[in-house]
Amino acid sequence: MEAGVFGSAFQAEAMVSLNDSVDVFEVASSDEKLQAVLDLIEGRNVSLSDASTSDVRGSLLLAIANCDDAQFNKMAGQVSARSISASADWCHDDFLVFLLLLGNQKFGRKFDFISKVLEVRRNNTNAIPQRINEAFSALYREDFAISGEFAFVKVPFISLIGQLNINSSEARYVFKSLREPNLFRQLSPFFKVLAVKAYDYVLLDRTNFEFESSSQLISLVSRESKNLSLKNLFHLVLNLPLKFIVPCLITVLTLTVLIYAVIRFGVEQYDNFRRNSPPHIDIEKTEFQLDDISIVGKSVFEVISNGQYSKNNLLSFKSEPINSARNDFVIEVANIQSEIKDVIVFVQYKSYGARPLIVVPLQINKNSFRAFVPEIKPNAQLVFVILFDKLSSERIESIRKKLVLRVEG
Repeated sequence: MEAGVFGSAFQAEAMVSLNDSVDVFEVASSDEKLQAVLDLIEGRNVSLSDASTSDVRGSLLLAIANCDDAQFNKMAGQVSARSISASADWCHDDFLVFLLLLGNQKFGRKFDFISKVLEVRRNNTNAIPQRINEAFSALYREDFAISGEFAFVKVPFISLIGQLNINSSEARYVFKSLREPNLFRQLSPFFKVLAVKAYDYVLLDRTNFEFESSSQLISLVSRESKNLSLKNLFHLVLNLPLKFIVPCLITVLTLTVLIYAVIRFGVEQYDNFRRNSPPHIDIEKTEFQLDDISIVGKSVFEVISNGQYSKNNLLSFKSEPINSARNDFVIEVANIQSEIKDVIVFVQYKSYGARPLIVVPLQINKNSFRAFVPEIKPNAQLVFVILFDKLSSERIESIRKKLVLRVEG
């Protein structure tokens, strides 16, 4: 009496009943390839007759069972040469596509034609084939999370590639998907084999990852860190209890604020140091004449020299652009081996159109002068124009080579 009640309750609750399993095993025993699939999943020796191995599915199955990379590549290569279209029957052969996915995963993912097969299979508007294809597409993407459509298909597949480690929540997910009303009777014999074996794994082979303290959680994450993908990590965070999430969020936010504050302080200190450090000034090596400066600068010099300047009494040069902003500094131009008559120094910026300039205050001595450069922006350029009494062009060039620039803070 008790046994009868237990049996009927079990069958009402579970989709895959004991009778279903027996029926599947009986069907498999009368179909050589199905029996071979069952043997492969259960880790037994796989043997097929010559008639079965002459069929591409049998050859692929035997190559996978024997870990024969060369034979699998040969048979998969022949399949890849076939026409891939929604009207091609072989593209909708679930058994064949499963074997291609499995062998491709086991032997190095060399065949990308499988993605095209999965794409044309989407044209089938029937609900069951669509859900099967979703599971196949996830396996092709190496999405081995026990979730999504027809998750039970993933369980034997992941077991066969040696990566199955199903926990309690995943086992419940598979179990619930297998309880879907009338689903089992709609499946082909091949998928019934997969469903029955998935159910076995759920009942017998699941492992528990229960934790009740933060130290246990840390230990788990440390142990599994090499296998955690970003998706898995996100899934882990979403499923944490509130007592873990709140301290984690507080810790992350605190660390983020502290790191931001430290980085900002460092950047500000470096920026202040750079702005207060005297820049390194280099004289631009290209030939420079008074005509190269802005119209305003040229006009100013014409005024202070009363228009009495020429290439024999004029020494002009400019600095390389100063890349970063600087606070005010002083630059001394010394060792000028001739008496200075007048000087103009200004800051100009490289830009299109009219170039803005700032005339720099000067302290002029007989053979040197000091320029008091105000705060400048990036890409500023210093322009120096020195007027002498009439000299030879050779003498002007000699003075240019011997002058000395000193920068002070």
